[in-house]
Amino acid sequence: MEIKEFTFRLMLLGIPGISCYFLLKKLIGKIGADRIEAVLSIFVFSILCYLSVDILFWIASLVPSLAAQGQDGSFMRLKSLLGDLSKIDDAAILESTACSVPVAAVLAWLYRHKVWNRIGQGLRLTNRYGDEDVFNYLLGSELSAPGWYVVRDHKESLIYYGAITAWSDENEDRELLLAEVDVYSNQGEKSAQFLYKCANLYVCRNRDDISIELMPEKPEAKERPSSEQPINETKPDTS
Repeated sequence: MEIKEFTFRLMLLGIPGISCYFLLKKLIGKIGADRIEAVLSIFVFSILCYLSVDILFWIASLVPSLAAQGQDGSFMRLKSLLGDLSKIDDAAILESTACSVPVAAVLAWLYRHKVWNRIGQGLRLTNRYGDEDVFNYLLGSELSAPGWYVVRDHKESLIYYGAITAWSDENEDRELLLAEVDVYSNQGEKSAQFLYKCANLYVCRNRDDISIELMPEKPEAKERPSSEQPINETKPDTS
């Protein structure tokens, strides 16, 4: 009975970490590739959430008007989490769960801007740009702004000229959602013939079936390529 109560208590204490884990997974995608990594991630996120609440109460204790009201700045939650779990009450769990939202947001921002990798590169500890593959790095980085692309579909011998608004995560088929798309044939040696336009286009191909070229800016409608203004065939940049 005591073991079951202890297990249930651990599950309650892990609610902030679980909340942070799922929020972060929605924001950045790949996280916790296997069960062990997921459990460790939840444990670390729980500690961060409890620590964040303790830091907020510590800051509040430095304000004279709040300190007079008995604000505790002794990092009681973190000490209890690493020591006597029974001292963490339901209010502390709820406070930490609420804090999981800003914690997940901060972690997502750090991941999005590759802060740890930038620091490591600055200290010459690594030359890695991040954890995702080049496909996601390219489409999610500032290099792709403002987001107009020439996507060459080698399987169907077509060219899609438009904005990529969504794409699949790594280790999957290359799924792309394009907007304001001009579609061209890609069968000629030096030019491509305009076929039609569409508002949105979904493409799913193997990673070897497409190549992507960045365009600085999409022209206005009157300047868009047509059958009289073909897209010059260039060597594709494989992503």
